Amino acid sequence: MNNFSVNATQLLEATTFSATYNLGESYETQQVIAHPSQDRNLFYISCNSQNNNKIALLEYIEEANEINLVKEIQCENTIQNIIPCENNNNNQNQFYCVVNDQNKYKLVLCESQLENQGEKEEKLKVVQELNINEQKKILNVLQNKNLQENHIYLTDVNEVNIYDLKENKEIQSIYQNENSDILLSEIDPHHTNLITNVMDNNDINIIDSRDKNTKFQIKDAHNLQILDIDFNPNKQYYFQTCSMDNLVKFWDMRKTNIAMKCMSDFANMPLSSKYNKFHDQLIVTSFNDGSLQLYKNTSISSVPQEMLSPVNISNPLAEDYQIKVYDEHEDSVYSVAWSNAKAWIFGSLSIQGNFIVNLVPSSEKYRILL
Repeated sequence: MNNFSVNATQLLEATTFSATYNLGESYETQQVIAHPSQDRNLFYISCNSQNNNKIALLEYIEEANEINLVKEIQCENTIQNIIPCENNNNNQNQFYCVVNDQNKYKLVLCESQLENQGEKEEKLKVVQELNINEQKKILNVLQNKNLQENHIYLTDVNEVNIYDLKENKEIQSIYQNENSDILLSEIDPHHTNLITNVMDNNDINIIDSRDKNTKFQIKDAHNLQILDIDFNPNKQYYFQTCSMDNLVKFWDMRKTNIAMKCMSDFANMPLSSKYNKFHDQLIVTSFNDGSLQLYKNTSISSVPQEMLSPVNISNPLAEDYQIKVYDEHEDSVYSVAWSNAKAWIFGSLSIQGNFIVNLVPSSEKYRILL
């Protein structure tokens, strides 16, 4: 008779599962974006194949540990980006979609009704097509709740403009750069007048939209191309970047000479890295070998020092460690996103169309909560 014992931590870890949804071999997937719903674990998946493009809206059901298709939205053109609406009268059914029609870029405001559960397949419903020069390579739509109603920021590879949705035209240039291209562009969630542009020369330029001046600049932030940028949702001025140089760096935009922290012990290239939207000490990073790594970086988070373990108060770095490696994917994981509804749920997407939902281990969850 074999005797064995299982401790409490092992029991908690045993309750952590993953769920998988495959979009089909004919689809080359592009990105996963969390739907803004705070009640359901919803994710947009976009495809950028030459044919058969679609946007899939998927829902993770935690109780059943399964992923269900909510909507499949057909699109004739390559989908470059999906940006959920934030300012449009809180309409969670609307989103911006950047599409590429044979190298001619279009930006459209779209809508898909969640309540229409009977029909799972539909064509892309365009509410408004923005009047933009089709030669512009549109990167992102930046939304500022303090900006005048019906105004958004549009970023392409060379400039940032204010766009008036009501007049359906660009009305003001905020930033232009003829010497290098913009690769990534994000708005600071704490200071919505600050627009952060990642350049193809690896500089990071932070622009104040009020006076159109460069507020901060990080020169040579990485040695190779920067692949992702994400702002800390809870701590002002902090953001992270990951790069082809196999580094993930954490920055305070006010201190441009050196990163506040650098994670470098990677055997593979980090392709995407995201803060947890509720507990910013949690960070998930995806890699080109198909793995994801979940980290706890308390030392540079918004967690007050008095909340640290008593033995680590004098050494906050002791609260920084790798929590878990997830290896269910077989291909490079280009995109990862945390759910907007539940703090412990995140989804990841491989290029071959596998969408996998994972959970933060229960043991780590209770360390944070208790």
